Amino acid sequence: WEQLFLDESTKDVEIVARDGSVKVHGSFLSALSDAFKAMLTHNFQEGRLRLVKLEEFTKDQLQFFFRFAYTGQVDPEEWPKESQPACDEMTDGGKKGKSKSKSKGKSKGKSTGKSKGKCKAKGKSKGKFWRGSDDSDTDDSATSSAISDVFDDDDPNPRLFNNNPALRPPLQLLIGAAKLSKQYDMRGFYTKFSSKLADALSDVNFDAIASFAIKSDIVPLRLRCLRFAEGSQ
Repeated sequence: WEQLFLDESTKDVEIVARDGSVKVHGSFLSALSDAFKAMLTHNFQEGRLRLVKLEEFTKDQLQFFFRFAYTGQVDPEEWPKESQPACDEMTDGGKKGKSKSKSKGKSKGKSTGKSKGKCKAKGKSKGKFWRGSDDSDTDDSATSSAISDVFDDDDPNPRLFNNNPALRPPLQLLIGAAKLSKQYDMRGFYTKFSSKLADALSDVNFDAIASFAIKSDIVPLRLRCLRFAEGSQ
């Protein structure tokens, strides 16, 4: 699947983002979503031109989603360099970061406060794998078999993905992937991405995740945001 993903010569559909484009295999795109299948197999412009416009997404978001869809892997080297990981602000034990968040109303679950502090990623990412430890020198070959576990529903790691913030996907990539899969009814994917967004909830990113959950009408994620807001009071 990695070879298929990297084989640009056989990709026959271009997907245009607002800042660039990526190419995919039409047959693969059709298998992911009935909506895409209809676009490409019926007498629509997308099928004739082999071009799909998804200009509400960035190229990085599309690259992130399709790499995972093809291979079950992610590549930190492809992520925007200045992005903040989907993290908990590194506040474990009160060691780093300070956050202030106020939530009003248990029924609405809206955050009205401001958050301070940044998630600082230590260590370098290497290869296409999330590791199970903070050791940045871990051999990629030793961890490649565990990649699919990152998005497994029974992932035993409650801290999401990996203990190294440098290897956690930026929030905007997770939101983009969840939005794309929800919008085009790729249920297996949007359920997993939404679940990981719920696990990533923090005072820092609550407003962004809650806003996305409401706009996209993802009920389980909205409920998680509500419970998080209630617990933050």
